[in-house]
Amino acid sequence: MIKKKILNLLRVRQINGGFSFIPHRFLFDGFLASLDQKELLLYLFLILASDRFGLSFYSYDSICTLLELSLDEYIASRNSLMDKDLIAFNGTLFQVLSLPQKRPDRQEKTGFDLLLKHLSNRPLKGFNMIDDKTISTIEWPDERLKEIESVVNALDQAIEDYLQWMTENGYAKSTRKEYARVLRWFKLFIKKRRCLWDEIFTQEMLRQFKKSERPYPIHAVTGLSRYLFEHGKIARHLGTKDQSVNLPQIYEDYLIYHQKTYQASNRKLKHIKVVLIAFHKFLEKHRIKLHTLTIEKIDAFLSEYFADYKENTCRVYRSSSSGDF
Repeated sequence: MIKKKILNLLRVRQINGGFSFIPHRFLFDGFLASLDQKELLLYLFLILASDRFGLSFYSYDSICTLLELSLDEYIASRNSLMDKDLIAFNGTLFQVLSLPQKRPDRQEKTGFDLLLKHLSNRPLKGFNMIDDKTISTIEWPDERLKEIESVVNALDQAIEDYLQWMTENGYAKSTRKEYARVLRWFKLFIKKRRCLWDEIFTQEMLRQFKKSERPYPIHAVTGLSRYLFEHGKIARHLGTKDQSVNLPQIYEDYLIYHQKTYQASNRKLKHIKVVLIAFHKFLEKHRIKLHTLTIEKIDAFLSEYFADYKENTCRVYRSSSSGDF
């Protein structure tokens, strides 16, 4: 037996402040061996991000960026960790669970073994062979199915409301018919991918839809996302040109402050951010530091910013920026 000896006395680990932990059972009882590389990466991240109850609330886009995962890889890894009873997720919060008492089966990695395990507690209605099509059509556990059904129903209602809105606002019948056709296929596309609500209206999902079996026009999807954004159903819409602009942290902090203090709607925050982006570009253009701002410089920005806007538009953005400067 190897005798252990501390190699560097000056760097012995200690618990100072917050900390995370992984039980030895995770290694010795085979949980580590049961995960693939991406599942392990996500699991370790959720442990590091969690509080003492195992809770964390990182958004999917932050996780994908930090871990360099595609949306498909994130969804597959998250769902696999849930199926293996290692984490719970309610659409917003993650919880890293205590390890299951039952050790994972190291042979579960083959599709055949996964299939047999899944069917072991279900009545088998006389099938003679198992192929890839059978595997792909096996139902998920009841709770997961209910969650997916809820999302699909919400999307279906959103599409119905949007098409009704188009009718009330005088869109041509041919346009409404085309949008209805595209959105019907979009709903089927989302249902097949078993997405949660906050995973639907993303640039990555839009790209995947464009590359799907048929090349669909995306105007219907971006229009639906804009409608939902303006009604406070999603955080941002797919047509937002400036949503990828990274503002300095002080501006982002202000948006968070405004949302929490004044309970600002998503639409209000959108208008504020548009003004802040223009203001930031103005400061960079004229090489003005925030700490040197004067009333005269702010007036110069407002005069330049509103120069090309009509009065009604100016009124909207003045309302958005009132008190900001």
